[in-house]
Amino acid sequence: MKKLKCLSRSMVKVATCFSIVTALAACGTVEKVGDWWKGGAIEAPRLAPGANEYLCDGNKSFQARLDASTQSAWVKFPDREFRLDAVPGATEGRYTNGRTTLNTKGDEAFLTEGAAVTYANCKRAASG
Repeated sequence: MKKLKCLSRSMVKVATCFSIVTALAACGTVEKVGDWWKGGAIEAPRLAPGANEYLCDGNKSFQARLDASTQSAWVKFPDREFRLDAVPGATEGRYTNGRTTLNTKGDEAFLTEGAAVTYANCKRAASG
């Protein structure tokens, strides 16, 4: 009985260590998406489907996807994503949610938060 009790404690310690290691591994970032059943890994796409990346002053960047069918734009940052609706009567590429405004014209864009320009002189990045 004593031997069984000792064995149980060892198994609990091993299971606890395994759980801690697994939990810590899950906290790290993964650069590649595993495709293990086919024998390899593939790169996860950086750019959201249908989006354009804009490179701005101050080494800043964001992604934007314009949707003509809903007259909206989705702005994507690494930590958040949100929808902006087209401004009625705007001649070209102006989208807002009342707080943030995206202005686009051709390959250029800028973002404002209230009255402050937060992403200035943005140029659409070359695709590919």
